Amino acid sequence: MDTWIRLLVWMLIGLDIYLVYGSKNSHLGNGSGSRKGMRMARYTGIVLAILLAGVGFLHQNSVGFSADKTLLYISLAFAVVHLGLFASKLGKAEDKS
Repeated sequence: MDTWIRLLVWMLIGLDIYLVYGSKNSHLGNGSGSRKGMRMARYTGIVLAILLAGVGFLHQNSVGFSADKTLLYISLAFAVVHLGLFASKLGKAEDKS
């Protein structure tokens, strides 16, 4: 389960880099953050954040809730921050279209 948490964290970091740097510096997208594909990327980020929170709870359940909860707290904090970021960007993008 530790490996799955790390995989999801790195996938979210990669998605962050793509959404922040790649979409703004894209020659095809003309630096626009409100393209059709951006909405799907933001939904993907929301799904990954929810999966990360779920895997964090599954990991804690497998090791026991009396064990060290550091990985659970890190995964929940990372998931909540990303849920907020992707949902806020999604709301702004839908208001413009």
